[in-house]
Amino acid sequence: MRKSDQKNKIHFGASKRVSKRLKYCCVVSFSVFLVTLGFDLYVSNRATIKGKDLQGLYVEKEQLEKDIALLKYEDSNLSSLVYVQQRARDIGFVEMKDPLATISSLPLASLTNTR
Repeated sequence: MRKSDQKNKIHFGASKRVSKRLKYCCVVSFSVFLVTLGFDLYVSNRATIKGKDLQGLYVEKEQLEKDIALLKYEDSNLSSLVYVQQRARDIGFVEMKDPLATISSLPLASLTNTR
């Protein structure tokens, strides 16, 4: 075997090791890429679902605020003096014409010490 053949053989063996390492690095890099891509898709999907839930809660909150405002308005109307007077007339109350008679205080019997 010639010296140049032996040198080429050594060089070829070294390049074979480098090629295997390069393939191994490529496979590992591609695997890491796929894992991170999958994780990114998972996180994005979860964020989208939470965003839709949050949007639904905002719509529900707005509806509840409208209902509260309507109930406050209804409460203020029902508690107004004009409405209370009209409702009292409707169910049969009449306005008082004579002033209230006052009752004078009567003496009350009290226990006294009889010793």
